Amino acid sequence: MPAPTAFALLASLLASQLAASRPASALESAPLPESASRYATDTPRDGSPGQAPADAPGLGPRQTTDGIQALEVCATLTYDAAPSRPHALRISYAFPDRARLYMANGPVEGASDRRLRYRHGEVVWALEPRQAQSVEYKAEDRAALLLSFEARRALYLWPHGFEWVVPVDGADRPLDLLREAQLPRLGKLRVELDAQGRPARLDALGLDGAAGESWRAIVWESRSDRLIPAGHEIWLGDQRVWTERVTTWDRQARLLDGFFLPADRRPAPPPGVQHLDLPAHRLKRVALPKDAALDAVPALFEQEVASRAEEMSKLGTTIEPKVTVELDDQLRPTHLLLRLAGLPQTPAPEWVSIPERSGWAIVSRTRPGGQEDLERLRSAAQKGQPLGRPYLRHDLKDPTSFVLVLPLDP
Repeated sequence: MPAPTAFALLASLLASQLAASRPASALESAPLPESASRYATDTPRDGSPGQAPADAPGLGPRQTTDGIQALEVCATLTYDAAPSRPHALRISYAFPDRARLYMANGPVEGASDRRLRYRHGEVVWALEPRQAQSVEYKAEDRAALLLSFEARRALYLWPHGFEWVVPVDGADRPLDLLREAQLPRLGKLRVELDAQGRPARLDALGLDGAAGESWRAIVWESRSDRLIPAGHEIWLGDQRVWTERVTTWDRQARLLDGFFLPADRRPAPPPGVQHLDLPAHRLKRVALPKDAALDAVPALFEQEVASRAEEMSKLGTTIEPKVTVELDDQLRPTHLLLRLAGLPQTPAPEWVSIPERSGWAIVSRTRPGGQEDLERLRSAAQKGQPLGRPYLRHDLKDPTSFVLVLPLDP
């Protein structure tokens, strides 16, 4: 099977916006090879986690690699076909067999077009923009995405986490500047070393030896007294597809198992409660009067928005029109949570960046207000999960739209 065919399916990221002539990679957009409805009907509605091949191992225990159990890397990605439109990439690992890839059309914060890929053991899924149901990849498509996840893990953890060997040529002579690692049921990874013994190039090869993605022009830099692969190019065959530049490198990430499952594959929460992935955004907390009532919050919100018109003009954006109010444990309003509708065009350090996180929600046509609603949300959380402050979302244009949210602390 030609590598671009398998890899084109895997990431469904942005092909409609980019030049159709270039090859598609493991992180790009492409039509599903069969009817999408066939995949949709396979999607469990009860939180079923999907099914791995019969010979594949199940979800294993977490392992420590190079002194850590998890890693989260954020990068800016620039397509050769669209150099003026950078994209944001975040890839998260809990070693050895949990991974999550998030790509946003533009920066992560305020992104309206985001796509995700999940690995949970030997099962992988895709989630497209504005879709509630995930798609499970199977057969060669599943294997190709797993191979892509493993190649990145190998690069990020070099030389840890894999058994690297020196290959030999046809005369059994060692090829000292190469290293290879076999990946059961997937293929192998091949690394070319630079003069300092670090990867200068990494190739992912399928079981049949077909070349897939190739990480080239790898740049190593010191960040916090640690050398990391801070930049590279992605090639398919003889064509460069994009360039990546690492922006953050987090070796202290706290990632729960549920983070590596699409929301529709997670265990079912209590009746009336939904499990959500909450998008990244920028916000400012504005304290409310101590005696403020929920009924008064919409008017206070509109006053606050009006008072910041000049500030928004300088920032080149607006405040999101939905009322968001932070609540205490008795569901009394404590703060307005003003959210920027888009990224500021000038520095705005007072607007706090909130990363993407998970949470639970109750959607109602009437305003939730009973203590029992908060307890239902708390009962959905696993024991020991760090919980944030509850908040209520309300659309001013729709008097019958309320969402009570209990987020996980990032």
